[in-house]
Amino acid sequence: MSTFATLRALHATLGAALDEVESVYAANGELRKDPKVAVALSVISAACGHLNAYVRNPFMCAFEEAMGFLEGSNVVEILREAGPNGLHVNDIASKIDYIRAGAAKGAEIKPIDTTWVAHLLRMLAVHHGIREVRPDVFANNRFSSLLDTGKTVEQLHDAREKKYEDTNGFAALIPMMSLITHAIASSTEDHKSITSIVEWLLSPSADTWKYKSPFNYAYETEELFYAWLQRPENGHNLAIASRAMAAGGAVEGGNIADTSAFPWDTLPSSSLVIDVGGGIGGVAARIAAAHPHLRVLVQDTPKTVMIAPRILGQQPGVPALLESGRLAFEAADFFASQPSRDDGKPASVFLLSRIMHDYDDENCLKILKHLRAAATPATSLLISEHILPYACADGNVPADDAEIRAPANSPLLPNLGTAYAGAYHADLHMLTVFNGRERTAREFAALTRASGWKIARVHRNAVGLWCYITAVPV
Repeated sequence: MSTFATLRALHATLGAALDEVESVYAANGELRKDPKVAVALSVISAACGHLNAYVRNPFMCAFEEAMGFLEGSNVVEILREAGPNGLHVNDIASKIDYIRAGAAKGAEIKPIDTTWVAHLLRMLAVHHGIREVRPDVFANNRFSSLLDTGKTVEQLHDAREKKYEDTNGFAALIPMMSLITHAIASSTEDHKSITSIVEWLLSPSADTWKYKSPFNYAYETEELFYAWLQRPENGHNLAIASRAMAAGGAVEGGNIADTSAFPWDTLPSSSLVIDVGGGIGGVAARIAAAHPHLRVLVQDTPKTVMIAPRILGQQPGVPALLESGRLAFEAADFFASQPSRDDGKPASVFLLSRIMHDYDDENCLKILKHLRAAATPATSLLISEHILPYACADGNVPADDAEIRAPANSPLLPNLGTAYAGAYHADLHMLTVFNGRERTAREFAALTRASGWKIARVHRNAVGLWCYITAVPV
C-alpha cells in the first residue's frame, strides 16, 4: 500500500471510529460504560499515532522517542546489513555481543539477554521507531535508519570508538541526549531518577539551592554543563557533544545559509561573520560554502577549537575553506569582551546559533552585552533558536511569519499542541541541565532590549518552531 493510500485508510479508520462513538452517544446519551466506545477510542488513539508517524519530520520523531538502545547496541547497523527482510532477535543479540567483545579487548562479557532485545525493539516498533516484520524478526525503517553511521559490523567490532567518524552527526545526537538524560536522571552516588527535579525545585535546604540546576545538584558541581565536559575525564563525551552539534541543521528543519534566514547576499565582499560559540563549525561551514564573498570565524573554547578542524575537516569541501582562510577558528570566551584582531575589522554579523537556550537570562545578558559593546551601527545580530508559542491566544504578539496559527474555527490549541511537542521537550531538557530554556517571543524581546539590541526581523522555518531572529543595535 502506498503512503497516500495508507494515509487515506488511516483517515477513514479514524472517521469510522468517531462515527461509532457519536452513534453510541446519540442512542444512549452516555459514553463511559459502553465497551464499543472503549474500543473506538483506542482505534482513534492508534490511528492518530500512526498518522503522526507518517506525516511528522522523521528526525524529530527519532529524536523524541527512546532510541538510545538502537544507537548504543548498534542494532541499526546490524539490521542494515540484514536488509529489508530483517533479522531474528537471536541473531541480533549474537552480533551485538560480537561488537561488545571487540570493545572489551579480550575481557569477558556477559551475553545480552535476547528477551530484553525483543521487548525493547517491540516497544520501539509500537512507536514506529523500527519494524517488526515477523514475530521476533526486526528491520529498519525511515526513523531507525537516521541513526545509521554506515559502519559495518566488522568495523564496529574492530574500532567501536571510531563509530561517529565520517558521519553527518545524526547518530551522535542520541548519545549526546543520553548524556543530558543521564545528567537529568542520576547522581554520582545513588542514580536518582528524574524526580531529582522535584527534589531540587521544592527542597527548602540551602544546600540544595546553592546548585543552579538539577544537573548541578545531581553531580554536586557548580560548573556549567559545557565546562563540565571540558574535564579531562570527559574527553570522550566532549567529542560526542561536538559531533552532535554538527547535526544542528536537522534540528532546525531549515538552512541558516539561505537568504530567507538572513540576507547574506547583501553583505559587502570580505564581510566578517563571527559564529559565537560555534562548536566545531558545522553551521559556519554551511554559511561559508554557500557565500564565497564572506569570511566566517568560529569562536569557542580552546579545547573545542583544537579538535574542530580535524573533525570538521572530514566533510567534503571543508579543507578548501580552511586552507583559503574563509573559515577559521579562534579561542574565545563569550562571557568576556570580544578579542581584538590584527586587521581591526569589525564583525558585520554576530551569530548565536543554539547558544541562548543553554543559559539563564543573567548569562544571556552577559553574552549579548559583550557583543553589543563590540558592534558598530552596521553590525547585525542573528539568533537561531526555537520561539515557543503559548498554549493560548496571545493578541499582543505582532503577526508575522514567526507566529503559529491554528486553522480558523478549529478546536486545536493555538500553538497546535503536540504537533510541535519536540520544542517543549527541549525546553525541559534545557531547564533541567543548564537552567536555560527555549524562549517565547516576549522573552526574546525583553532580553535583546535589555542588552542594547532591538529585534528587526523574525523568520520561522516552514516546519517546526525554529526561528532566525535578526537584531540591530539600538
